[in-house]
Amino acid sequence: MATTSATAGINLDQERTLALAAIFQAAQIAHQLARTGRTDSQALYTSLNSILITDADNARAIFGDTKNLRLGLKTLQDKFSNQPAADDLDLARYVISLIQLQSKIKRYEAVREAISRGIQSIKSQKDFFKSEEEFSLHPTIISKLAELYKQTVSTLAPRIIIKGDQNFLTSVVIADKIRAALLAGIRAGFLWHQLGGRRWHLLFRRGKIIRQTQRLLQENKLGA
Repeated sequence: MATTSATAGINLDQERTLALAAIFQAAQIAHQLARTGRTDSQALYTSLNSILITDADNARAIFGDTKNLRLGLKTLQDKFSNQPAADDLDLARYVISLIQLQSKIKRYEAVREAISRGIQSIKSQKDFFKSEEEFSLHPTIISKLAELYKQTVSTLAPRIIIKGDQNFLTSVVIADKIRAALLAGIRAGFLWHQLGGRRWHLLFRRGKIIRQTQRLLQENKLGA
């Protein structure tokens, strides 16, 4: 799975925070879909589209305007600033599992190459769609991303077990969106790691992460 290669001249703290927010956004999308069957369409588009951007050199080029990561930034701010609620444990588990799986994929060249080939194959169909949004959110594309996740990421441990309402979890359409969102979380994990993000930062750099998150939310007045 491709990641950025150029970091000169960028604010690495902000870049890392955006990438971490993208992991939280993907996890929150999966969490919402499993529990309610719904999620923010712009957030879903941003996350799924990021999988297909393999030639950008920074987080903003991948995710676009900060507002596209509002769900992830708000989730990150909320979970790092407040006492965790009972259902926050599931979300935290998804985030940690995505980071663990990203790290494991880096060590499995065959899986990494299979993901890259799958993404390139999906991208080759882009010309058949009128817009990037139509392409990224088309049920066929989402289904292909979900199948790619099943054939690659799902073969590794720890497998992410999503908890939620069985009426939604047994829906093929929603299950596909959840798997595609998790693949987006893996993609964001690669970016976060390349930018210097590490698991221990989640414990020992919480204050810095919160401050950067607040600045990014204020950038486009996203706090409300």
